[in-house]
Amino acid sequence: MKRFLLISMCLFGALLSACVPAGKSPTKNADYHYLMGSSYLEEGRPTMALQEFLIAEKLDDQRIEIHSGLAQAYMSKRAYDLAEKHYLKALKLSGGEPEYHNNLGALYLSMERYEDSAASFQTAAENLLFLIPEVAWTGLGFANFQMNNYPAAERAYKRAAEINPGYVQSFFRLGELYYTQDRPVEAAEAFSTAVKLVPNFVDGHYRLGLAHMKARNTDQARQAFLEVVRLSPESEQARLATSYLKILQ
Repeated sequence: MKRFLLISMCLFGALLSACVPAGKSPTKNADYHYLMGSSYLEEGRPTMALQEFLIAEKLDDQRIEIHSGLAQAYMSKRAYDLAEKHYLKALKLSGGEPEYHNNLGALYLSMERYEDSAASFQTAAENLLFLIPEVAWTGLGFANFQMNNYPAAERAYKRAAEINPGYVQSFFRLGELYYTQDRPVEAAEAFSTAVKLVPNFVDGHYRLGLAHMKARNTDQARQAFLEVVRLSPESEQARLATSYLKILQ
């Protein structure tokens, strides 16, 4: 997924104060509203972003990034059918760029359309021009996991980890898969790799504790749960970890 342009406070203020001069071309006007929409989306204000992107679309409906922005804003508001419409438009205008296949895969996961999700992720993952194929391979693995196709999920997660050994989600999802399959030792290894990559990964430490507990590694489970409480004492994971610590005493 393309990152939206981050607008500095100075530029943001300049845009606000300048407004849009009379006589400015429709393309320039579309740029202005697209940038405003991008800024609102970065701030977590999807309704304001949507308003700006819709204005930008009226001014220039052939801009790939505008349709992508609209799709993200609609997705944030759980208007999934409208998000799909604009991702498909962006995909068509781009000539089939893999990032939009990847985005569609993520959207279809939210819609629980797992077969469509897997197909979109696979198209993105296999495109040699996609800059972050590990993301698509992990998405493909998760779609297969949701369909209980565990061998395909494992292959996809391992492919993601092979491409980018520093991508934490592939190891976390692999641990989740192994835990579901009652393979706690392998799950603990995967979760352990995840928390080594991201030491403050609260859910990773919590899942690591569960895997160790299932494997009857009491000391390691206790250490993992204590780390959860240390990192995020007010979280739901910490509450559950505290309960498990009492059991492990």
